[in-house]
Amino acid sequence: MQRQIEQLVAASVDTVTKVVADVATYPSWISAVTEATPIDEERTAVVISGRLGPFTRSKRLVMRTTVASTGEERTVTVSRDEGPGHGNWTLEWKMAPDSEGTSVLATLDYDGRWWIPEQLGRVLDAVVADTRHGLISEVARRDGR
Repeated sequence: MQRQIEQLVAASVDTVTKVVADVATYPSWISAVTEATPIDEERTAVVISGRLGPFTRSKRLVMRTTVASTGEERTVTVSRDEGPGHGNWTLEWKMAPDSEGTSVLATLDYDGRWWIPEQLGRVLDAVVADTRHGLISEVARRDGR
């Protein structure tokens, strides 16, 4: 299952990159991430929770963060790092300069069996909407705006 977020953020590529690469702060601005504990410089243990009606499911994952640069563009990839036999969770953030700040494209890929696809789709759609606002707020907070 895949979901994408496209958002224009009024800040530099470097500022946005610092925010999305700091997985330990995700619980403060991404509602689906309820816990994040750094393991080392590249890995973070996270708890992802989703709610559908009265039901909540949570999943504990170890995520690895990598940052790559191509010219003025940056890519931050946050992906599951628990070896074979586990469903894929990958959140890829692509940032590029724009005349108004930074153009962000985030792509979430999940291929596991956490929930039935249509149920998970509804949960992820709500998370996408929430994450757009959370990203803008967190960047503004860190950028002093």
